[in-house]
Amino acid sequence: MRYTIEDFAKGKFNYKNPQIHLSCERISLRVPEGGIGKGTFEIFTDTKEPISGRIYSDTTYINVNEKFSGESCEIGYSFDATKLEEGTSFEGKLAIICDCGEVQLAYNVTVTKMAVEENGLNIGDDFQLTN
Repeated sequence: MRYTIEDFAKGKFNYKNPQIHLSCERISLRVPEGGIGKGTFEIFTDTKEPISGRIYSDTTYINVNEKFSGESCEIGYSFDATKLEEGTSFEGKLAIICDCGEVQLAYNVTVTKMAVEENGLNIGDDFQLTN
């Protein structure tokens, strides 16, 4: 006990911060022109301890659940391409700031041609529709 008090007095603190983990290394999203693309990822720690924090996006086109809290947090996001044209691409990072530290999650979003879904398949042009 005496050594602990002396260590504190000298500014020596021994504590472990849990490591933040993400369910994906990068978000890659293809959104049809005029549409909205959605997805999720998970935030958790290596020690299964509860965490809480906030997420910030570097663009207004990505809407993300800003606050999170819990042992394992599923984060939903969406990309609004309603006013964007085909061929537009965005690259950036989501900043995840919590009581265990800060990490950044890179994303890449590409706006594609509007597709029609037929029997569970995305049809992007006339060739795919007829074959």
